Amino acid sequence: MDLSPLDKWLKVSTWNTLHPSDEKRFNQAVLNLMRVNGATGIHPDDFKNYIMEMFQGRLEHDYLVRVVERYTDKYDAISSFYYDNDLLQ
Repeated sequence: MDLSPLDKWLKVSTWNTLHPSDEKRFNQAVLNLMRVNGATGIHPDDFKNYIMEMFQGRLEHDYLVRVVERYTDKYDAISSFYYDNDLLQ
């Protein structure tokens, strides 16, 4: 399991905003994550834990949980769409 494709998105200080550039980076990171790890991608809990561990103590805890849950839900929807529609071939 390789979660490093998320780093390009997460290393930008505005990763947790809804700015269109951050959303574009997020979507690209999800696609790259799935390309590296196969069509089944990464389990949403692993996705969530990776981000939580990276930012624990750097952002207010309740805020971090809300943001990470929002992106975990988005990751789950996007990765399911790619998988269900066999779009990684």
